[in-house]
Parts: sequence; structure tokens; C-alpha cells
Amino acid sequence: MRRPSKRGPGTELAPRFCMYANEPNTINICHEEPEVGKNTKNMTFTGIEMAAISKLALTMAAADGKLEKNELTYIALELGRFGVKDATPILKGAEEMDPTIALSIVSKMSSEEKKYVTAYLGALMAVDGEIDEKELALWNLTSSLCNLPTMNISDAIKYVQNM
Repeated sequence: MRRPSKRGPGTELAPRFCMYANEPNTINICHEEPEVGKNTKNMTFTGIEMAAISKLALTMAAADGKLEKNELTYIALELGRFGVKDATPILKGAEEMDPTIALSIVSKMSSEEKKYVTAYLGALMAVDGEIDEKELALWNLTSSLCNLPTMNISDAIKYVQNM
């Protein structure tokens, strides 16, 4: 769900992004610093949406039968990109979340948010240097169930790198 852009306390800047919170457990990401009253293009994820994305990411990372340290590091770094300083509550919520709930939450996201989820999961598959056929099958199934846009691994990696 998109929320109006309001600059508030706790604003942090990252390369090419500004991050700020409108309300508890909500992080806004925009490609330019918002001006008061200006509607900027941004992705807003609530804590529950971040947990749903993380649930899919953790499931994807474990699909090949092993959850690698570099996969967990990538998940934590990606949460950090969205201003999450302590990933523990998000990851705890993800662990407790039923996969069907996570799929339902992601399926209701905007087109731009779905594009991000597709790219993130695709890039996550490549983090360990191997793309297992089980991971690829899960990526395709998740994409189908959530109506995510079609993307190849190379495009997914480029999308995430250019954010």
C-alpha cells in the first residue's frame, strides 16, 4: 500500500535513495529526496510485507537443501537497503509466517513492488554461485502464484544492482 511521502525524524540517506519512516514498521524508499507536498515515486513496504518478502527469500535460499551463510548475508543486506537496522523481528515474523500468507501478501503488491520481488528472488538464487534447478522451479512457481513479472536471472541481477 502506498502512503503519502512525508519527511520525518530518523531520515537516513543512502546512495541514490532516501529512506524515511511515515509510521512505525513502515520504510519508504524513493529515488530522489521528497519535497514537502511533492508526490514521489517510491516503494513502501510495511513490516508484514517485509516479513512476507523475507519468507519467500528464506524459502528460496533453502530450496536447494542448504541455507548458505552468503544467502543469509544477502537477505540481511537487502533488508538494510530498506532501512531495517535490526533484521531479527522481520526474520522472526518471516519464520512464523505461513508460506500461503506470504504468497497472498506479495500477490497484492503494486507492479513496481512485484518487479522488485522478482528481481530480488532471482538475484538471491545466484548469490551462492550456483542456480539449483529446485530454486529455479520455486522462483517460477512463486512468480506464477503471485503474478510476478517475467524476468531472467541476468535481468534480475542487473535490476537489483541498479536500484
